[in-house]
Amino acid sequence: GAYWNDDVDKESCSDGAGCYSVGWIESGEWLSYPVAITGAGNYAFSFRVATPNSNATIRVLIDDADVSGPIAISSTGGWQTWGNATSGPVPLPAGSHTLKLVFGYSGTNPGYLFNLNSATVTQSVAVDNPPTVAITSPGATTTVAGLVSVVATASDDIGVARVEFLVDGASIGVDTNGGDGWAVTWDSSSVGDGARTLTAIATDSAGQSTTSAAITINVKNLNAPPQALFTAACSGLSCAFDASGSLDPDGTIVGYAWLFGDGGSGSGSTTSHTYSGSGSYTVTLTVTDNQGATAQSSKTVDVAALAATMHIGDLDGSYARFWFWTSATVSVRVEAGDGSGVASATVNGTFRQGTWSKRMSCVTGTAGVCTISSGTLPSGTASASFTVDSVTHATLTYDATANRDPDGDSDGTTISIR
Repeated sequence: GAYWNDDVDKESCSDGAGCYSVGWIESGEWLSYPVAITGAGNYAFSFRVATPNSNATIRVLIDDADVSGPIAISSTGGWQTWGNATSGPVPLPAGSHTLKLVFGYSGTNPGYLFNLNSATVTQSVAVDNPPTVAITSPGATTTVAGLVSVVATASDDIGVARVEFLVDGASIGVDTNGGDGWAVTWDSSSVGDGARTLTAIATDSAGQSTTSAAITINVKNLNAPPQALFTAACSGLSCAFDASGSLDPDGTIVGYAWLFGDGGSGSGSTTSHTYSGSGSYTVTLTVTDNQGATAQSSKTVDVAALAATMHIGDLDGSYARFWFWTSATVSVRVEAGDGSGVASATVNGTFRQGTWSKRMSCVTGTAGVCTISSGTLPSGTASASFTVDSVTHATLTYDATANRDPDGDSDGTTISIR
């Protein structure tokens, strides 16, 4: 064999003629031998040693890979009192290898470590168990299309040599290098659409094989197109569009594109658009599914500008009593939809007290306010009411439903005056 230098310290053993040992071994020294392992399996190591020390160690390396870790050498009682140190079993691969024994210590260096009479490697277990294998991707019931990565896990007590993948019993590829996982890429378009069965066969270094549990998947390479469906709700010149009812029978919709018929465009399952003028516009929706198929739907929307409106924004009243007569006065504010005062609006209203009534009118000024006086009320009246009957304007429409009175002394249409 080979060794750390040419000065191997050999000495006779106390056992008698023909017994020799390697002696005066120090930390860091080593012995190396070529070995032929005829069959992969689990192997145990045994060393015949003699030493008064208790902190020496031996490491076993196969092709410079440590397969044993530090094997503790206990005291045998003397330099010629022999005992055995053992370790293992550990799995070793078949073939020609280099076995190397590296000597060391733990704790305090004792100087000379031990005498070594022999080193024995014995196959302790020669049983080869079959490998295990399971498909991990794609999962059961998964729907696949195009190129698919089929992945499996496999293990064996002496090593997995190959994993073959099959679809419906036909091979789709073999992986002989599991360093990055056992996998093949399969073109699912090579089979027809429908349910397919995946299996994997793992073979170990001794030739034993195991077939995985079957996984059923669904192949879907023929794509059904989506359906474009939408609703439109318009108020004035603004419209809201909703395409959430669109569907794809064999996938999902991933894109929504809108053309509003006036050069405008939008996206998303819901959107809105405001037109610049009244008229009829053709709105077109295009949807795209997860496999790139598209569908279109169009409908016409009619839009018209809402009429500009005005309403009563405040209604106040006062009552005056004199010696021989009484009168009531109201102040009316007319405002537009944005709350600004409306000038040149004619307010028509009626004063009432019992069976007596009097219709009168006023025209608002720049602030949108005008005042109406009842004149002399019937003798003895202590109160009266005033109701706005109508408001007219050259360009605005009166919306009585929007009437209001911020100070709360009327409902914006009728006020009681006392």
